[in-house]
Amino acid sequence: MSSVILKKIINNHGIPPKILRFQDFWDNTLLSVESWFDDHFQTKTGIEMLSRQVVTGKEALRSIDGNLTYIFSDPKFSGLCLVAVNRSLAEAFAAKRLNENQDNLADISDIFLSLICERVASQLWESAAFKLLDKIMEAPHPSTSDYGSASGGFTKSSRYLLLTYSLPLPGGGKELQMIFSLKAVRDLLAMHEHDETHSTVHNRDQGGLQSSFLLSTVKLNAVLDRLPLTLGDCLNMEIGQTFELPNVSGRKVALAIDTFRGHQNIAEAQAGAWRKHRAVKLSTAIEPDFARGMGMEDFEAASSGGA
Repeated sequence: MSSVILKKIINNHGIPPKILRFQDFWDNTLLSVESWFDDHFQTKTGIEMLSRQVVTGKEALRSIDGNLTYIFSDPKFSGLCLVAVNRSLAEAFAAKRLNENQDNLADISDIFLSLICERVASQLWESAAFKLLDKIMEAPHPSTSDYGSASGGFTKSSRYLLLTYSLPLPGGGKELQMIFSLKAVRDLLAMHEHDETHSTVHNRDQGGLQSSFLLSTVKLNAVLDRLPLTLGDCLNMEIGQTFELPNVSGRKVALAIDTFRGHQNIAEAQAGAWRKHRAVKLSTAIEPDFARGMGMEDFEAASSGGA
């Protein structure tokens, strides 16, 4: 990170690196985007978070299809493993760099845009490292195609936190995506919780990382049954083949989610149908063990009497 950019980061927020404390993950990530955006466009207002989702590696790659991507691999900061900018935002950076009107860059090649934005993406990585780890770090040289080098390798079983921001530039449609390894986010959460060991869960939650992290998106699955199969069984499956579901009873299903702790059942439910609509109705309370596993030690399950 250049001394000029570092000086701007410090001056913008009024605190030197050694005094900066680890605060809320979302806030610090937004601060890193604001500071980075201010360095390039001299404004940090109007940035909007469009979405935050927990996704698999495969889903993450689908979400950035068509964008310019920069993959980072550094064991000292494995958290932010990918930065993606859509073409409209890339053209905005190119227009500023070339002192050109963006409307004249419609025919500029993606390869040229990628080269222009490479340092821009690295500066965002450095800004995030500074805000989240309280460290001044130089970004590793990013790859534009080697997804396997990133934390988790963007495999189907790996999990990521996908943040999408809208940046306030003329013409609109300028989007930035930051993809974090979910394991690294969990480690940051653990670090934060360790620093707050003498505080109550209630106080730690107010404005803290944990309460914000719980707002991230997960997929709810209604599962009839699960069958253990070998890899060979899967490879030998044939069209028309049937499988018995020994544990299926009536309309009973399990509600399950995939979290950074793995696959977890959280409650039981009943499946139902009306005309073309399908639904599940909660029949038990949320598992207290699941809530406590998320750090909610004082969680009290709601009564299932109204289910």
